[in-house]
Amino acid sequence: MTLTAKPELIPVDSKYVRVPSFDSSYTLRYGREDGVHVTFESTVDPGGSIPAWVMNYGITGMPVKT
Repeated sequence: MTLTAKPELIPVDSKYVRVPSFDSSYTLRYGREDGVHVTFESTVDPGGSIPAWVMNYGITGMPVKT
């Protein structure tokens, strides 16, 4: 499954920072003993500077919670 940002679908709102570019994909493969191996890959352009804690969450927390 592939996900792509569509920022043009919602009007610009000065209260929010828009993420201009986001692409990600999930790849599911059969694993050992009826398991499934999931690979999550993404590329994000946050549109400016972001705090380190946000970046760290995106790298470590988001793939697991997504």
